[in-house]
Amino acid sequence: MSLHIGGKMEIAEKKILMILDFDQAASNPDTGSFLEKNESKDKRTGNEINKSVQESKSIVVVEKDGKIDLYYSPISSVTLAGRCKNEWTE
Repeated sequence: MSLHIGGKMEIAEKKILMILDFDQAASNPDTGSFLEKNESKDKRTGNEINKSVQESKSIVVVEKDGKIDLYYSPISSVTLAGRCKNEWTE
């Protein structure tokens, strides 16, 4: 199954590692460091960082070919998690 994260973007649910609330992730030092590291890594390797033109409300962390990709979504993390068919809350 795929998850629609806003705009024309869809992600395979089985590739999703986590869905983060943007404000909470940005304000947490550890999570902020993780995001900065992976954004820098994406710039170095040439992988596209998928930032929405709209205001970001959540960040979807995906493993793709052994690498971490970040997708910024204008949809809240609670809504995205609710749309997933995977068992997130066990």
